[in-house]
Amino acid sequence: MKDNVINVLHVVSKLDAGGVEKWIIDLAKLPTVRCNHVVLSVSGSKGVWDEKMQKGSVLHHPNFKKGKLKFIREFYALVKSGEYDVVHAHLYQFSMFLVVAAALARVPVIVSSHNDKKALRSKRYGSRLIESLRAYVSSFIFDRLATVRIAASVDAGNDLFRFGDFVVVHCGVLMNTLPASLPAKRKGPDDKIKMISIGSLTEQKNHAFLIELASELKRRGNLFFVIEVYGEGALRQNLEQMAMKMSVSDCIRFPGLTDSVLQKLIEADVFLFPSIYEGLGLAFIEAQSVGISCVVSDAIPLEADVAKECITRLPLNVSEWADALESSLSLAGPQQAYVCNSKMLASDFNILNSKIKIESIYEALC
Repeated sequence: MKDNVINVLHVVSKLDAGGVEKWIIDLAKLPTVRCNHVVLSVSGSKGVWDEKMQKGSVLHHPNFKKGKLKFIREFYALVKSGEYDVVHAHLYQFSMFLVVAAALARVPVIVSSHNDKKALRSKRYGSRLIESLRAYVSSFIFDRLATVRIAASVDAGNDLFRFGDFVVVHCGVLMNTLPASLPAKRKGPDDKIKMISIGSLTEQKNHAFLIELASELKRRGNLFFVIEVYGEGALRQNLEQMAMKMSVSDCIRFPGLTDSVLQKLIEADVFLFPSIYEGLGLAFIEAQSVGISCVVSDAIPLEADVAKECITRLPLNVSEWADALESSLSLAGPQQAYVCNSKMLASDFNILNSKIKIESIYEALC
């Protein structure tokens, strides 16, 4: 530890738009005299959010480009150099290799579990032996060699850490007090109900479900609506083609990334979150912080429900979601928005509150 500052090395795949990445960036931006946060992007490629970190705080070497075995040797040399006081690994099961290297270098290592992938494994692999073996071996290594095991939720912890204890540390987000006057939304029956979803365009976020939902709502003809999906990812072309094929390109849009997430949420009527699995769901946390009505998958951990006044949980059934949006769902008014905002600001999902817990963990290791 140099000059009484704890140097934390966060290891991620790439600093692209995502919940974990946003948490690290927000954490690094907060004023602190104790912690300095550096990110190692093991893909070796520049991420779309690299520039959001302080200059020199994103490393692209060592990386996977010349093979994982060489990466592990070079990673060991990096942490052995003494430049970093704590390694914080965010790579799910692959973190077991980082744990072994850090343990050999005698550097404290934290493993974080940010997702509950049991549903995905069941869908993809069933009970195949190789998947069960990988989960068993990684959990065993984490139990024996990780200095601290952290989970974004109880479900995420139970998924990755099958042996031993773990600490739940909710990944908070930066929140603001809502302005005294909120922008006008729907002015009359001829205005579209604006629905919004935020997340990477990946299988996990399940945006294909929203296209099917748009098709069902359009077929019924009872709602005048538009769905805007903010995010980028490998499935963009497939999703746009699916929307075109189902003739809903006029009512579901994919505008790309936005740096104005909270403002987009404030301007919308409904937040949609149909994820197949989540460790927590930071976009859902942000939506609650502005008091918008939220319709979410029942796969989202229950502990993410803070502002319950604005939440409707449903199984991933298109007809049920359409029914809720047409009838039982009431759009949040300004009074409800302020109540929800107040609850979220006081919760440990506010990063100003949650940072106290994570920084105390870093400090205890040094």
